[in-house]
Amino acid sequence: MEAISYVKTLKNIDEYSLVAVFIKTGRKHQIRIQMSLRNHPIIGDKKYSKERKSKYLFLHSYLLNWDHYSFSCLPLHWHGRFKVNLEDVKKIYPLPD
Repeated sequence: MEAISYVKTLKNIDEYSLVAVFIKTGRKHQIRIQMSLRNHPIIGDKKYSKERKSKYLFLHSYLLNWDHYSFSCLPLHWHGRFKVNLEDVKKIYPLPD
């Protein structure tokens, strides 16, 4: 089945990247599979990555949209090296009115 994703890099630090992913099709494990196939597995992904750099899966949903429903996980409280300005993320994927 077709699975379409759009990826935008937000930050690069050492060998890691923070990315925003927009999935158009919404297949099961779509982001995890596609990132792993491109040799950019998600940190902590025990199913699709050979590396075990974290016991937690570093995958966060900012906004979910389907049919006429929308759900957002705000505010984002990311700390440390990958702290992200929420306004920068909204420029890429704006919240619906």
